Amino acid sequence: MAKLLIGTLTAPGRMIVEMAYNLDHPDNAGLDLESGVVITEEPEFPVPAFGKAFIWCVDPQTGESTFEEVDRPLTPEEKLQQMQAVLDTLVLDALGGGSGV
Repeated sequence: MAKLLIGTLTAPGRMIVEMAYNLDHPDNAGLDLESGVVITEEPEFPVPAFGKAFIWCVDPQTGESTFEEVDRPLTPEEKLQQMQAVLDTLVLDALGGGSGV
C-alpha cells in the first residue's frame, strides 16, 4: 500500500511525519506527490511503552522510517497502574512477602 508522507524537514535526511495519506484511496488521487515522501511499505511501528511516545521520522531521499522515543506525561490509566504497583508493594512488604523496596 503506497502512502504519501507529509511533514517538516528538520535536517538533511530527516523529516518528521505529520500526515500520512493512503494513495490507494480514490479521494487521494489528485495529491501532489512532490509535496512529501512516497513509501510503498508500511513501517513496523514500535510497541507502546509506559510514559513514552514515538516520533515518526523518514529520510526524504531513501524513504527509510525511524522512530524516536521521547518521554510523555502519563495517562490517567498509567498513573493508576503506577499507584497500584506501589500499593501492591506496600501490602506485600507489610505481610512480609515483598522485596522490601
